[in-house]
Amino acid sequence: MMSADSPLKKPALAAVGRWIRIWLRGWRSEPLVLVSLLPVETVRARLIAGHTSYLRAAFMFGGWGEHRVIGRVGIRRVSLEAVTVGVRNSWRPVMRGHLEPDGTGSRLVGRLGWSPFVRAFSALWLAGVVCVFLVGVIHAAVSAWSGDVGGEVFVPCLVSLGFLAFFVGLTAWGIYAGRRDADYLRSWLTDRVQTADAGIPGYRPWRGETLL
Repeated sequence: MMSADSPLKKPALAAVGRWIRIWLRGWRSEPLVLVSLLPVETVRARLIAGHTSYLRAAFMFGGWGEHRVIGRVGIRRVSLEAVTVGVRNSWRPVMRGHLEPDGTGSRLVGRLGWSPFVRAFSALWLAGVVCVFLVGVIHAAVSAWSGDVGGEVFVPCLVSLGFLAFFVGLTAWGIYAGRRDADYLRSWLTDRVQTADAGIPGYRPWRGETLL
């Protein structure tokens, strides 16, 4: 029989705790500020030249497994995300921000996290499952108090717990898989905003490439 301090149980508990921490971090967005010596219009032009619009990305094929930066770069707002071609992940981080002057240069100021739609949908879905679970618990408690206890009274609780575990597991996987996309996007933005050679066609320092 496995005791509470079994050496096999500790790694399992540590793994569960790590996934819970990953899941909780996914709900928070993080600030992103990149300072550039280049003026706002130059930085905006580099972002426009390097990214792919959502509409164009929907009709692009090939490049499976590669990263691609998609989104919108407008005059007032910038919304960009790095996607892995061939992988669908609603919980990948999105950078939402804006460009502003900073002396003779500029700054890209924003936050990196889930899109507002994904955050709202996840919160509503989670709240609905929790409400069903609580209603099931109350119903089971009332049935037990009245003496009418049967296995069927626990079905809503078990079903809602199953949906809750599935949702947490799915979102945790999405958050974990999206970490590479977030790292790629940070590197891409840094080079587009701060690297003087980022505007050279075919030069992609965020992929580890160097000039000949």
